[in-house]
Amino acid sequence: MSLLQQIVSRENDVMRLDAALGGGARAEVRRELKRSITALEEQIRTVEAAEVAATVRAEELAAEQSELAMRLKNMRSNEGARDYRQATQIEHETEVLQGKLDAVEEAELELMEASEQRKVELADLVAQLEIRRGEYAALLDEQARAQAELASQRDAKLEELEQLIGQLPDSMASLIRSVKAQGVAPALAVVHAGYCGNCHMALSSALRGKVGAASATLQRCEECGVLLVPEGEGDL
Repeated sequence: MSLLQQIVSRENDVMRLDAALGGGARAEVRRELKRSITALEEQIRTVEAAEVAATVRAEELAAEQSELAMRLKNMRSNEGARDYRQATQIEHETEVLQGKLDAVEEAELELMEASEQRKVELADLVAQLEIRRGEYAALLDEQARAQAELASQRDAKLEELEQLIGQLPDSMASLIRSVKAQGVAPALAVVHAGYCGNCHMALSSALRGKVGAASATLQRCEECGVLLVPEGEGDL
């Protein structure tokens, strides 16, 4: 393998490590876990808000029950009235009040049952949330270690790349660094059967001839701008 081909290989190694450092699938796993945590937190807030509203309603029902019970007690104390029409009216009103009181007590019971269900649901959601938060923290730790290892490997490959470039003639090394500084990545690509190894576009016959000629000047791909390295073996 020529020196230029070794440079292409190291540069590709660095680019693969850069892509890995960018996250990829690991980043998506992290985002999905974060979304599940957010969803659980929202569910918990919804259940807690429902419990607060139910508590307020329970207090209203309790006050209504107390008032109805008092009115019913007063009404029954007058059931012994001598006037038949008055006694009948009182009896009717007593029945109505008793019906309202029964309805309030039933509503209170339903609220209590719903509250118990919400407490169970809330406990389950909180438990799930703690599990997800633990998984997220463990994932962050694992990914931090992986990122550190990848960064170390990338730094090593970069150092190897710079050492290889430093072995080239000054003019060629300067050209490669100039192309890299322009943001062209990779800066070099090997030509395969007349095609650019980076963008895979066919080279013109004139450019193929220049790339294949023994020259200290590297040619650039007309499509993507990378420096083209001959496929065959050679000193460079």
